[in-house]
Amino acid sequence: MVNIYGLIDPKTKELRYVGKTVEPLTERLRRHKYCTATGRSVNWIKSLKVIGLEPEIFLIERVSKESWVEKETFWIEYFRFIGSNLANLQPGGEGAPLGNQYCKGFKHSKEFSRQLSERQKGIPKTLSQRKAMSKSRKGVPWTKEKWRIYNEKHAVRTNRILSYFDKWLNGEIVITDIKKQAKTSEALICRVFKTVPNYKELKAKAYKARKAYRNK
Repeated sequence: MVNIYGLIDPKTKELRYVGKTVEPLTERLRRHKYCTATGRSVNWIKSLKVIGLEPEIFLIERVSKESWVEKETFWIEYFRFIGSNLANLQPGGEGAPLGNQYCKGFKHSKEFSRQLSERQKGIPKTLSQRKAMSKSRKGVPWTKEKWRIYNEKHAVRTNRILSYFDKWLNGEIVITDIKKQAKTSEALICRVFKTVPNYKELKAKAYKARKAYRNK
């Protein structure tokens, strides 16, 4: 098996490097620290050593020897897509061509970003993958565009949940039904419902209506 791993900057908690190894992660980190080559990742690690720090290493995913090139390439593309400032010079995979487009300041085209987003839809993530994705986002500042997209999605989701409120109020539907139909969590449904004026009084009314509805 091959380990796809990430290196975190201990100062900013940002993901700075994605790599692969068949060694234990502690050994791979040791070799990173004592590497004498040159390059963005090496220079970054050296800058940490000067102030008495070292990168934090974590496992992103364990993959087969047959699929590691594709997986490493995917994760480098993914983390760049969400805004990580990676020190990787290569797009992933042994023998992958070097190119300035993978250096700092490069931005993928809108078409590439759209294709990458489409590739991820519907693909279930393992627990280790979700943890890796969450960890990589720490310290990455949100742009105005990301906030705009988030707010739009939040508004759509909120309106979808509120569309069930009248049925819930009349006892025709319960929270668990809304959870299944809206494909969201019970906690979020309750948070959204609580934003409705006079929610406490309406909640008591909904419970009475539910009992009456059941007795029909």
